Amino acid sequence: MDRRSFMASSMGMATAFLASNMVYGKHWQVEEIETLDAAASEEKWPKGEFFIFDVQTHFTNGIPLGFRNMEFIRIWASI
Repeated sequence: MDRRSFMASSMGMATAFLASNMVYGKHWQVEEIETLDAAASEEKWPKGEFFIFDVQTHFTNGIPLGFRNMEFIRIWASI
C-alpha cells in the first residue's frame, strides 16, 4: 500500500489520532492495533448511512488567520 492510500484509510486516520494522543494527551479513543489492521476499527465505525467528520475548525493557538479576507477565498466562495 502506498503512503497516500494508507493515509486515506482508517489505518492512516488511526495513526494520525494516535500521534495526536502522544503529543497532546489522550483525547481520541484509538488503539495501536487500529494503525496496522483495518478490521480492528470496524466495530467503532459509525453504523449509519452517513459519516460526518467535521474539519471546519483548525488548531491555530488562538491566532486568527484571516482566511475569509484572502482574495482567492472570496473568489472561491462566490462560485
